[in-house]
Amino acid sequence: MASHGTPRSAYSKSLRTAALRAEELEKIAEYNALVGQVQEARRKADYTPEALQLTSTLLKFNPEFVTGWNYRREILLRGTLNPPVAEDGSGGPTPQLLHSTIQQELAHLFPILKSHPKCYALWNHRRWLLDLPQTLKLEPEGGSAALWETELMLTTHMLARDSRNFHGWTYRRIVVEEIERRNNGETGDLTEKEFAYTTAMITANMSNFSAWHSRSKLIGRLLKKRGAGKQDRMDFLEDELSLLKKAILTKPGDQSLWFYHRWLVYSNASPKSQKQQQSSNQQPQQSLLQEQTIAPNLSHSTKLALVESEIDDLTDMLYSPTAPESPKWILAALVGLVGLARRLRNSVPLPGEEVKDEEDGEEEDDEDEEGEGIEPVNEVQEMKRVREWMARLIEIDGEDGKGRRWKDLEAHLKPEGW
Repeated sequence: MASHGTPRSAYSKSLRTAALRAEELEKIAEYNALVGQVQEARRKADYTPEALQLTSTLLKFNPEFVTGWNYRREILLRGTLNPPVAEDGSGGPTPQLLHSTIQQELAHLFPILKSHPKCYALWNHRRWLLDLPQTLKLEPEGGSAALWETELMLTTHMLARDSRNFHGWTYRRIVVEEIERRNNGETGDLTEKEFAYTTAMITANMSNFSAWHSRSKLIGRLLKKRGAGKQDRMDFLEDELSLLKKAILTKPGDQSLWFYHRWLVYSNASPKSQKQQQSSNQQPQQSLLQEQTIAPNLSHSTKLALVESEIDDLTDMLYSPTAPESPKWILAALVGLVGLARRLRNSVPLPGEEVKDEEDGEEEDDEDEEGEGIEPVNEVQEMKRVREWMARLIEIDGEDGKGRRWKDLEAHLKPEGW
């Protein structure tokens, strides 16, 4: 099965000759025999080095065999990671032995990981090793901290091989979080470096949804650590939208870009419910909002100005001479943004929510003051355009296919809108 253009296996049905089929049957028989041996060894509670080697042979054959990994963990916990203590007190799990065993196990996984980079069980086993109490007890210097640093280098290597491997990106976030926790701010923060890493990966491949997603997870922390004020956050949001729209102009049909665009706009410009407003006034929730959102405290008018600006930009893109032949994602974004704009126009700012932004001590040009100069919208004409966009979406997706979504939405439209 292919994923992002990177096949999980080089196997191709078109090459299946009679000879290859015979070879395949022979391998299946060998694999089934191995499975039987491993299951029998586990039934007998065999936790010897020979049993560990048996699981190694089996898991090289099929790293997706979760029972094999579970048995391997049982062997490690009952044997290699917890050797018996002799009567004279010698033996036992020394730090040197623990470090060597864990390092060997991680190294043993690497060749299999290179061949099967999208195998959940492999990534889970690595994390299990590093989360073990035995691993956590190792001395930080040259011990468990060094193991985590090595894992960060591993993810860099794996993502260089396949930059869109979401397993690698997910694992990288876990590794970075653990390294930061261990550093406790003493050896610098990785947020800026990781943000720069996502920028480099996006620059190399704008279709890298995993890189965009990791970027969204970093931005809130990044701005908080920078001590960004209200205007700093708004400037950052505008810069992200500018970067994104340059990418969209190059690849207007790329879903990754549109998903990130939706997150940028909706997470910052959606109207707040009364419950959200009350919750955001509490200090712990304010801190959480700052980590999850770029500009959590935009005024009502600024949110509307932001959304209408996006509608104008995407409308220009839609009707430009260089517009794509099938502008599905531009049309879908426009329909959604008009709905968001109408919700903002029809909602009333809640108690405690600013109607317009006030000066916060930062320089701002009078003629470019946020929330000012928004022209009244002819909503009847706006709805006419929305219907035209929906008609094009139905034509693109097919009336009996995905286009039924747009037909259902169109049926609920009133002359004056939603």
